[in-house]
Amino acid sequence: MKDPKHALDWFRRKNSSPKASASESTPVLSTGDALSKSGIKSDCAIDGFVFALDLAEQALDIAEVAPFIGPAAALLHKIIDSYKGWKDVHEKHDFLVQRVADITGDICATVVRMQETNYSDQIGRLRSDLEKYAKLIDRASQFIENYDNQGTLTRFAGRSPVQEEIDKLEHELDVFSARFGNNRLVDLCISQSMGVQALQRVHDMAVAEKLEKWFQSLPQMTQKQHDTEQLRTEGTGQWFLKHKDFLEWEDNPGVLWIEGPSGAGKSVISSTIIQELFAHREQFPGCSFAVAYFYFDFRNKETQSVEIALRRLILQLSAQSLHPYKTLDTQYSLSDGQKLPTYEELLLLLFKLIQGLGHTYIVLDALDECDSNSFQQLVGLVWKIKAWAETPLHLCITSQIRDIFTKGFVGVTRIALVATIIDQDIKSFITTELDNNSNLEPWQPHAAQVIEKITIKAGGMFRLASCLLIELSHCSRGEDEELNEILEQLPDTLMGIYDRFLQAIRPRDFPHAQAALQWIMYRESYINMTMLADAIAFDFSNQKQYTYKPNWQKSNSSLIPKWLAGLVQSNGNWVTLAHASVQDYLLSTHFRDKFNSNLNEKFSNLFIARCCISYLLYFGNQSLDLEAFETLNNHPLGTYAARHWYYHILRSDDQKSLLSLGMQLFQEGSKQYQALYHFNGHPQYLPPLHLCCSGGYLECALQLIENGANINPMDAEDSPLSRASYSGNIDIVNLLLEKGANINILSGYHGSPLAAASVNGKMDIVWLLLEKGANINLVGGNYSSPLTVACCRSLNIVQLFLEKGGDVNLVGGKYGSPLVAASSFGNLNIVQLLLKKGANINLVGGEDGTALIAACRGNKLEVVEFLLEKGANINKAGGNYGSALAAAAASEYNGPPTSLIHLLLEKGADIKAQGGRALEEAMKKGHEDVVALLKKHGAVLEEEDIFLDSVKYGVPYGPDRMPVEYQEFCRDSS
Repeated sequence: MKDPKHALDWFRRKNSSPKASASESTPVLSTGDALSKSGIKSDCAIDGFVFALDLAEQALDIAEVAPFIGPAAALLHKIIDSYKGWKDVHEKHDFLVQRVADITGDICATVVRMQETNYSDQIGRLRSDLEKYAKLIDRASQFIENYDNQGTLTRFAGRSPVQEEIDKLEHELDVFSARFGNNRLVDLCISQSMGVQALQRVHDMAVAEKLEKWFQSLPQMTQKQHDTEQLRTEGTGQWFLKHKDFLEWEDNPGVLWIEGPSGAGKSVISSTIIQELFAHREQFPGCSFAVAYFYFDFRNKETQSVEIALRRLILQLSAQSLHPYKTLDTQYSLSDGQKLPTYEELLLLLFKLIQGLGHTYIVLDALDECDSNSFQQLVGLVWKIKAWAETPLHLCITSQIRDIFTKGFVGVTRIALVATIIDQDIKSFITTELDNNSNLEPWQPHAAQVIEKITIKAGGMFRLASCLLIELSHCSRGEDEELNEILEQLPDTLMGIYDRFLQAIRPRDFPHAQAALQWIMYRESYINMTMLADAIAFDFSNQKQYTYKPNWQKSNSSLIPKWLAGLVQSNGNWVTLAHASVQDYLLSTHFRDKFNSNLNEKFSNLFIARCCISYLLYFGNQSLDLEAFETLNNHPLGTYAARHWYYHILRSDDQKSLLSLGMQLFQEGSKQYQALYHFNGHPQYLPPLHLCCSGGYLECALQLIENGANINPMDAEDSPLSRASYSGNIDIVNLLLEKGANINILSGYHGSPLAAASVNGKMDIVWLLLEKGANINLVGGNYSSPLTVACCRSLNIVQLFLEKGGDVNLVGGKYGSPLVAASSFGNLNIVQLLLKKGANINLVGGEDGTALIAACRGNKLEVVEFLLEKGANINKAGGNYGSALAAAAASEYNGPPTSLIHLLLEKGADIKAQGGRALEEAMKKGHEDVVALLKKHGAVLEEEDIFLDSVKYGVPYGPDRMPVEYQEFCRDSS
């Protein structure tokens, strides 16, 4: 008999792969399921059938399984032989074949597993299931033989009796698979495999979270995809999915460029392509291919970078690789998570991923909405990807008409969006709007005329058609004979319709409408409608300092949507411009000249900064209770104004005058300063210099120092230097040191400035402080020493501190020692380095006690295994939980700690000494599997009922126990 471990390992790997779903982090199916979309056969697919056959041949040795194993093995032989010879295949047929192989493999693996786990004498209990499967195998074998004899179906063939038979067989196989999988005996036999799957999923989730954080790849694409899908009118876009160039691109690697004017619906087409690809993968799970996408978006600066786009694509594809995140995790390990890949390294990572994935589809939407300074880089990226001829990559790009793209993409297959091919979809869109938009109800009797006229005026632009309908909804329809005149007067360009929107605003309201547009275009972070209404609640007549009018806020909330209908949109959480064409219009010379309005970046930032400062200065003349400052609902713009006023100053064209105005905010003890630090999120008093050092207000910090601010306060909870070091404001750190700041001052949560810089991994500031004489072993604050702080976060800083003489066994603070801190955070590479440098593995200190207990509390299985291997005392007492076993039982990190408890018990954790406390902690946390496991190994909790009552009723359970009367009350209440 063959060694079963090889085939069983395949079974476990196959079952540990998550199912595909239409999301940006969707993994593709396992190796055994890997059939290429275009019919190119992968050796991996055949391997899946071979493994299933291996399992079947092993199971033949078990006499009780005879009813189906023989026929199944024969069928698998036949599948392998014929599969190698297929050239043109039908995906539904492929999936049926694959399902037979998969279920056969699953059943045979279970049978072999039963033999391994001494359940083989119970195989007879599966007989009814196995006999049913034998009949299914016989039917499937006959069908596949008939199918192969008749030849394959074409890809786009309609439904037929053959396809119906496939569907029926698939359904019956699925029903059987579900029944078999729910069998309790099967569950017992493969529990170990399922445990491996669960651990693998937990591991993958942890790795994904780590890489997401490392990559700093903030913009998620799933919501953008969802929102863009919602814009599509049902039934539209089908012409594109049938276009010969699209079908050619779908089947064959290469680049497809969709080009069209602003508003032609390119993003909606992108979403349709993405939706189609995911739908195809869901419909035919046997087709294995990867999908990644990125929307460049003028509304969001984070989505305007080519490098961020590459990071996001790599994260998406890493999740879909055969070994999720392995390629990217290797890159992470090379730099220990301290250095982001360069642009060239990102390209290499993308190339490696695509090589391993096989057929890969990438969609890059709206290249023209990328930062214009990166257009040349984008063109280079497309050509670089196009040159990877040895990889089956399908790249789709969309853009407006731009000279740089027209010249750069010569020779790329292009689909130009013109009116003649889009008009029918535009007519469908207008029809739907007339049927469903109550504001257009008066025009329904004249639907045909409206549809025809607006379609002509739209000229192939969905955006223009949408705006024309908005304008039409504002028209008061007269007699029927006026209809032609009204329709005729509607503009036939986006610029014309935008003019018409703004011309409808009353002159006295225009400054406020313009102010709203400036805020929307240049805000540092998202603002919602309530904040926007507060942001323009000013009398702007005094150009030096605007007068805030809080009572205008409510009316602004209702006026803004009317003023800016068609130009902005709000989803409840934030307000943005409605379309990229709106921004182009507002920055055009046409708009500037027509409305005598300047919306350029520097001028607008000057305006916004003045609004923020004026807003905060308003509180200087108010007799408000301090509690009012914390009621942000009453002052929606408060937090934004306090945190971002300086950002806008630095981007304005008159910094000097605004800084002078801004310094009025830092009058110590004043109402406006109280408002400033309260809105900044500091409910307790914070001196002005501290706030400047945290926020990076360099010029303000300088002026405060020159005005006599104390840079070395001895009784303060924190120091200006620690604030600046923690926040990473190196210019202010330099300024403070030049002005005499004490580099080794101890204060506040972090202790020393060096520790504060280490918390956030600010390597440049760490170097500067060390060069200027910072004491590396200064003890103070929550973390004790700078080395302990660094062990929570940064291998590079740990290495530097050790080189500079950091004490590896310095005890103190919350974590007790550097090794405990590293173990608590699961930083295995730092743990290894500290032990190599002489760290005492059993040193006791801090809230956790020992490094092993800390790792157990965090459910850091890998670190626990390493510490035990290196001699950690598994039964050493210490910390809040008292023992490693109790800390593990109490853990709420990284899933249930069942595997960790198994390991500790296996390695000699004293259940008699520790079991009661461990059992208590597991019960508190509701870890039922852990409770059962501990009891199985002899853990006993005296007066367990009383303890459970104490948990239920929130009464402390300790040496004194609960009063007898209360015990009785609890039982009576139950």
